[in-house]
Amino acid sequence: MQKICLKSMLAFGLLSANVATLAAEPPHPSDVCVRNFFPEGSGMNPCESNRTIFREVLSSEEQGKTICTKAYEDKFCSTTSKEYRYVETADGEVICTVNFHQEGIAEYCYSSPKIFSWAKGQ
Repeated sequence: MQKICLKSMLAFGLLSANVATLAAEPPHPSDVCVRNFFPEGSGMNPCESNRTIFREVLSSEEQGKTICTKAYEDKFCSTTSKEYRYVETADGEVICTVNFHQEGIAEYCYSSPKIFSWAKGQ
């Protein structure tokens, strides 16, 4: 019984250590980590088929590159500014979207860069 407990504690300790190593700042303070709903090589682009929900936003990592992400109502950005942030769209507008970078909690741009990308924030 003690061996199982010790193994569980070691596994938890390793997991905790890995999470701690992800605690990092965004590349730029205004950058926002967004979900990319149309990564390269995927099927149909929701930004082309449903522009009322999905919008192309500017990448902060690569000049001229866009990211297809989901737009939310402005009320989310005004009431929960840590979880929702404004980002620049490819056509010069500003939309409210989810910020998936919560230091020490959820840092998806570092842990899952194939699905999450850094966008230019406001």
